[in-house]
Amino acid sequence: MKKRGFFELELLKSWREIIGENYYKLTKPNKIKKSQVSLRDTSTLQLKVDPTIAFAIEHDQTKIISKINGFFGYKAINKLEIIQERIDIDALRSNNNNKLNEEVNIESNRFDKLSDYPGLQTSFQKILNKVKKS
Repeated sequence: MKKRGFFELELLKSWREIIGENYYKLTKPNKIKKSQVSLRDTSTLQLKVDPTIAFAIEHDQTKIISKINGFFGYKAINKLEIIQERIDIDALRSNNNNKLNEEVNIESNRFDKLSDYPGLQTSFQKILNKVKKS
């Protein structure tokens, strides 16, 4: 805690809330670089980002900085330094697939109500089977 400081600890603890669900699993705040030039200058957040969403993070950079600064109530971060690094997506996929399978099993019961439309029911069942396999 001494090394990272209170600010970084709060940032790490609240990262999901700050960044949002879309980016949470594919981004990691690495460190905050303080300005060496002036104490009045704000800091740069070094952010590790999976290459699959690096462009989106770059595009939303201003919004992300605003969210961070809004969370802390003052201009804590001036800019983001984006470092592209592969994040273990396979582990994330297995967790998401379990959730998806649960949702699909619940939703598949609704296909039984399509008995008046056998062609449509068959089409939906094929789509459901493809989703389960992927």
